[in-house]
Amino acid sequence: MNVNLNVKVVSYDETYLTLADETPFKTDTVIWTAGVKGNPINGLTEETFVGNRIVINEFNQVLNTRSIFAIRDVASYISKENPKGFPMLATVEQQYGKQLPNNSINLIKEKALQSFAYKDKGTMATTDRRKPVVNLTNW
Repeated sequence: MNVNLNVKVVSYDETYLTLADETPFKTDTVIWTAGVKGNPINGLTEETFVGNRIVINEFNQVLNTRSIFAIRDVASYISKENPKGFPMLATVEQQYGKQLPNNSINLIKEKALQSFAYKDKGTMATTDRRKPVVNLTNW
C-alpha cells in the first residue's frame, strides 16, 4: 500500500490516479482525505457534489463508483433520515474512520460491505474560555 501525503490529485478514471506532477498510479482503491471543503475532481461528475461535499452512499463509496471512498468533512451521506447529511463533527468522523477500513478490506476480499450507522453521542463546544456548552442527546 502506498500513502501519499500533501499531493494534489488531478484525475482518477477507476484504473489510474494521476497527481499534479503527472505521476500516474494504477489502482482500484482510493482513500481521499482533505480539508473542510471538497473540491471538484476530474473524473467525478458535478452531480457527485452537493454544497462542495462529495455525495456518498451508506458504505462511504462515492456515488456511482465501486472503489472510491470519501469520509470526513468532504463527504455527505444523504438519506431520508438525514436530508442534509451528517454534521461535520468529530464524533461522526471517528465513527466513519472505524467503518472505512473494514469496508475497504471487505471490498478487496469481495465480501459484503457494512452500512454506516451513526450513533449521536451529543455535542460539546466552548463559547468562551470557561463557558462550555453541552448537548447530550442519547445518554
